[in-house]
Amino acid sequence: MGLFSKEKKTIDPNSMTPIQVITHLFVLIQISDNQISYEEKLSWLSSIKTLFPDMSEERANFFYDEATELLNTLDTTKKDAYLEKILNVIPQIISKDLTDKLGPEISTLIKSDGIIMTSEIEIAKKINTKLSIDINVNE
Repeated sequence: MGLFSKEKKTIDPNSMTPIQVITHLFVLIQISDNQISYEEKLSWLSSIKTLFPDMSEERANFFYDEATELLNTLDTTKKDAYLEKILNVIPQIISKDLTDKLGPEISTLIKSDGIIMTSEIEIAKKINTKLSIDINVNE
């Protein structure tokens, strides 16, 4: 790969850590409406601190930046396929207890900017169907 190569960095969800998988899931939700609000990023960080209390904020932000950089380069079809990969990996590497805690955290994320978009609801439905976790998106 040359110095000015346009080859995009890819990350295989099967080789991710639990915090990476959850961060990629949250970023997929955040960018589903084509923007990430300040409130959504704060919600993600709060969730990471809840789910992974020993994780440093600096390290968490590294994973967040990595996820946003990658996922912002994908078109809608590739984002949908990537979401499926993430949802397939979650039960393999994340405990059921931690997976169950995702529901309230995702609910808070979706509501965090004060606007619940149809695209966010659609992802919540996919997550619920695949992982059997309750995500409340009612106001």
